[in-house]
Amino acid sequence: MLIASLASTAIALIFNVESAITAGILAILSIKLTKSDSIDLAFRRFIDALLALLLSTLLFMVLGYSMAVFFVFTILFIIASFLLKIDEGIVPSLVLANILLQHGSFDVATLINTFALIAIAITVALFTEYLLSSQLTKRTETVHKRYRRFNQRRHQAT
Repeated sequence: MLIASLASTAIALIFNVESAITAGILAILSIKLTKSDSIDLAFRRFIDALLALLLSTLLFMVLGYSMAVFFVFTILFIIASFLLKIDEGIVPSLVLANILLQHGSFDVATLINTFALIAIAITVALFTEYLLSSQLTKRTETVHKRYRRFNQRRHQAT
């Protein structure tokens, strides 16, 4: 998790993405330890983030940038996320919507910046998970080989 967080933050800094530390936090939230679940989870988080950015932008532009509108957004967004079965992305997406609220006005650059945060975080999390799961698989195979050798030696000794 630390590697994903640091790498995401560093990449965001390299690309001059505002709130770069948020990319690191989002990467931690995007980590899933099993490779088979990772791609599916990443896709659902990505779709949920797009939904959050679209819905929050729309509500903020129509109703204003206020805490009350953020609460309305949160309720609608959580319901939509559960109905669409993409609810794993709720927390990271609320972080993104909060960035838009803090900005206080519509700005395409802020929207792109916010989208970049989640894109960097999800990409780095997937890459990190791939590397870690590959290392874990190698270590597991090594342990199994050693165990088999130990058992063979034990049976030969008896």
